[in-house]
Amino acid sequence: MNIAFLADAVDPARGGADRCIVEDARGLAGAGHRVSVLTGPGADLGAASLVEEVRIRVPRFARERRVAAFAEGTGAWLNAHREAVSVSFAPSGPVDVHFPHGGCWKAWREAEERSFLDPEAGRRRGRQIDGNARQMLFRGMEERLMRSEKPPFLIALSGRVRDDFVRSYGIDPVRCEVLPNALGARSPASDGVRAEVRARWGVPSDAVIGFFAAHNFRLKGLSALVQAVGALPEPARDALTIAVAGKDSGVPFLREARALRCDHVFRFLGALPSLHGAFAASDFLAQPTFYDPYSLTTLEALAAGLPVVTSRANGASEAVLAAGAGWVVDDAGAADALATVLGQAIDPAARSRAAAAARSAPTPITPKDRLDRLVSILERATSGPRSTRCS
Repeated sequence: MNIAFLADAVDPARGGADRCIVEDARGLAGAGHRVSVLTGPGADLGAASLVEEVRIRVPRFARERRVAAFAEGTGAWLNAHREAVSVSFAPSGPVDVHFPHGGCWKAWREAEERSFLDPEAGRRRGRQIDGNARQMLFRGMEERLMRSEKPPFLIALSGRVRDDFVRSYGIDPVRCEVLPNALGARSPASDGVRAEVRARWGVPSDAVIGFFAAHNFRLKGLSALVQAVGALPEPARDALTIAVAGKDSGVPFLREARALRCDHVFRFLGALPSLHGAFAASDFLAQPTFYDPYSLTTLEALAAGLPVVTSRANGASEAVLAAGAGWVVDDAGAADALATVLGQAIDPAARSRAAAAARSAPTPITPKDRLDRLVSILERATSGPRSTRCS
């Protein structure tokens, strides 16, 4: 099969979705398929052997104009290579398959508003998004793509993402498949690493550590976590440490915690080069996100044998529930409900049962099975009428 990935600024060194896209390209090429990755300025495929990089020429415009120029350039390339099965990972022009690793734009927009504890602040954020030319371009591109006469086949990382697209655009569920990320190799915590990392953090050996990691602290639920910790009974609160990793500023969240007299619970670590040591030092992952299509951090925590506290807005909560390896709240913004499950995560017996479930959880999908399913989906997606560009 001849496959074209549209991946504007992909860089596997950033991890997350970028790493998954490049790994899929390498896997397909290694299986004998011809894979071209169409990239724009700032992309770096790394050592993507067997993969052909096609650099789309994009003038140095403002960011929103660069997005449009990349869409035009990839459209021209695809029209000249009609045999290629085209796969987009962000809103684009017409393609055969849309595999949005960032989820549904409309659902993300709604989550951005909900992630503010102050409703008026949330509405201001909504107006800010609606006034951003680049975001409005993404919105328009997604709507045109999904409401077109021949919309692409949709691959969703989770049932949550599939349902978001069905709700937002009325797409036919028959033209959609759920394909989650593969769970990495299991990496159980080492007692030696655990003690060393805790000593470096200055956390007592008998403390209960909940680990929170994100690039966007607010969207991933740190304010919600602060409110929930503030609602805990004092003995439970004093037994808990929340270790926070990421580049975001902790100042506003410490201010919120100080107002609730729980700032002593939170330790801000900055960005970490690897999460392995943090998983070893921690007792559970705290990820009460307002939006995450399918969190790789959740999968990595499960692989490390950590139970998980998260929300249904995290597509990977499906794996947590299937394994019984943690606790899932319906709404990250419900402080009392989140405090209740935090109390269970702090309880040694409940946490031990969830950790045992995480350690023994069956792998949701292996990398090989995932690659085989991806090939099958691409073949199915192009077995009938193709996208507008191929009409």
